[in-house]
Amino acid sequence: MNSLNNQAAGISKNSSDNASDDVLVIDDESRSASIEGLVLSVMDYKDNDGLVTLATPEKLIKVYARGIQKEKSKNRRLFAPFSLSHINYDPKYSGEFIYLINGNVIDSWWKCSESLEIQTASALIVNLIERHGVNPQIYSSLQAFWSCAHKGREQDALLAACKAVIEILREAGMVMNVDECVLCSRTDRIASVSMKEGGFVCLDCLDQLEEDNLPWSKENLMLLRRLVRLPLLQLFKQPLRPKDYALLIELFEWYQYYSDFRMRSLDFLRMLRKERLNAL
Repeated sequence: MNSLNNQAAGISKNSSDNASDDVLVIDDESRSASIEGLVLSVMDYKDNDGLVTLATPEKLIKVYARGIQKEKSKNRRLFAPFSLSHINYDPKYSGEFIYLINGNVIDSWWKCSESLEIQTASALIVNLIERHGVNPQIYSSLQAFWSCAHKGREQDALLAACKAVIEILREAGMVMNVDECVLCSRTDRIASVSMKEGGFVCLDCLDQLEEDNLPWSKENLMLLRRLVRLPLLQLFKQPLRPKDYALLIELFEWYQYYSDFRMRSLDFLRMLRKERLNAL
C-alpha cells in the first residue's frame, strides 16, 4: 500500500525515501565518486562550460560541467530542465564545485516544458530553493510537482507545488499560523488569512482589521491548514486540492511580503492565470 501511495504522489522511492543518497560514494578502482539530484539550474560559464545546481534531499551541490554548452556534448542531456540525474565526478579536482566526468538521466519530466504556467511556477520555486536551501520535504515536494505535472495531473501538481512553498516558508521562518486566530486565539469561526498579522483570523477580528481582507472559503482554509500540518504523502490521501493557481500565487505573495524580495516572474504567473480565467 505504501508503494502505491508513493507512486500516487509521483515520488521516486530511490531519491526521496533515502535521504542518504547525497552521501559520497567512491569507487575504489577508478577513484571516482557519484551523486544524484534534481537539476535546478544551469548557468553558462566561459565559452562552452556550465555551472549546474543540483538538489539532493539534504543540500545543494554546484557542478562544474566542462563543454556541456556544445551541441555534440555527451553530457549535455544530463542537465535538461525537470530532470533527475546521476553523475560521476572526480573528487581529486572537486572543491567548491564538483568536477563532472559523466553520468546518466534517471528520470525526466520533460512535459513540464510544454506549459508556461508550470515553467514559471517551477522557476519561482527553484529560485527560493537556491536562496534558502533544501531539505527532504522540499525535495520530495518539488519532485512530486514535476512528476504530477508531467503526467497531466494538474491539481495534484499544484498541491505538491504549494507544499514545496510552505516548506520553504517554514525553512525561512515565515510560515503562517494556522492553529488559531492570531489576534484573539479562538479556534472557531476562522474566516480568513491576514498577511499583516501572520495567519488565521476569526470572523469577529476580521471586521476590525484595517487591511482589506476578504473571507476565505472553508475549503481553502482547511487546505491551507493541511498544507502546513500534514506531510506530503498524507496530503495526497486527503481529497482537497487547489482549483487553480490562486493559492500558489497567494503563498508566493506571502513570501514576497515577509522577505521584502521582489519575485519578478510572479507578475507573469498572475497574468497567465488571468488569461486562463478569461478564456473560460
